[in-house]
Amino acid sequence: MPRPLSDREKWQQERDELIQKRAEYQTELESTLMKHKSRRQFLDWHIRRMTLRLAELEKRLAKLEGD
Repeated sequence: MPRPLSDREKWQQERDELIQKRAEYQTELESTLMKHKSRRQFLDWHIRRMTLRLAELEKRLAKLEGD
């Protein structure tokens, strides 16, 4: 049975997944036509949320490094 992940490992995994997903959304946003305003707003909103979450994860990871 695999061992449970530590907080650091969970946050690093989440960070890596968010970076990948944010890049996918950014690519989709850039290729979405301007006439699809609601889709562009949806993608932009998700990208902003992911950016904020990434900043929070980086802050937590940095704090663990300092300890």
